[in-house]
Amino acid sequence: MKKEKLVGILEAIVIIAFGIIIAVFGGGTALDLYFAIVALVAGAVLLIVNVYTLVKAKELNFALTFLSAALITIGIAILAKGLSFAVLIPLMAYLLLGLGAALILYGLFVALRKSLFYGIGQMVVGAVLATLVIIFLTVPEFAHAFWIILGVVIAVYGALLLIFTLVDKNGKK
Repeated sequence: MKKEKLVGILEAIVIIAFGIIIAVFGGGTALDLYFAIVALVAGAVLLIVNVYTLVKAKELNFALTFLSAALITIGIAILAKGLSFAVLIPLMAYLLLGLGAALILYGLFVALRKSLFYGIGQMVVGAVLATLVIIFLTVPEFAHAFWIILGVVIAVYGALLLIFTLVDKNGKK
């Protein structure tokens, strides 16, 4: 399996999982869970690299030591509900609105230059995302349903990426 295909599959799986987490837990909890996992994994990787460097070179890098400890501490604090990134939700809403617009533009480019079906898929996902964000920003009662719908849209987008990664340009596996 080619490196690009493996990266594409992993990317699609992460997007699908993130969409499911948003649909099940809602925006604030999903954001906190995402940042906690990223912080813990990054901190653990840096810790492993630091220990490896210590064993091989007999050197302890302070920056790696601090960063790994800080990331692990932040991840634990988020999981223990001592820290939350939910305050970033309004920022995330506007970022998602920008993502929807970008998907529409990108999809138009792809539809005109490369693949009509794939481009239309990108535009539809972008239009749905932009519409949902606009409703979220203007109708406060829509927030709960928004997170479920957004999670499903993100998961479907991940599935679309997975399908296009697994199927080559000629429609074969």
